[in-house]
Amino acid sequence: MDNQNNNTVGRPQADLEECFTKIQPFLQLGYSFHKACLYAQIPYTTYKKYYDENEDFHNKIDRERSLISVTARKNIIKTIESGDYKASLRWLESFEKEDFSTELKESKQNTSNITYKPPSWFQNPDTEKLEE
Repeated sequence: MDNQNNNTVGRPQADLEECFTKIQPFLQLGYSFHKACLYAQIPYTTYKKYYDENEDFHNKIDRERSLISVTARKNIIKTIESGDYKASLRWLESFEKEDFSTELKESKQNTSNITYKPPSWFQNPDTEKLEE
């Protein structure tokens, strides 16, 4: 008679496919793994270990999360291709910062000795008129 007693000590292994099926709709909305578990009422602490240790499970979750970004990017590109100037400028400000950024660039040099002199047309309310 074969001994087919498969009793094991400890908790049974979590069902990763069932977990993924339950959190998938939330991942598709761009939620983090943690929030997707919360909204799907899945115990995050149970599956966090698998997320950290199981590369396939981790990658599957990350791929699913990124789909909304792919859709958003496609929408932005369609808008730019239709000739939307503002969308084009925002894209360039985000992805071509060196040439199109509106942020002030900090100098890598020591600027402690630099003083600011406002333009001649600017009048300080505390003084009658600034010298040029």
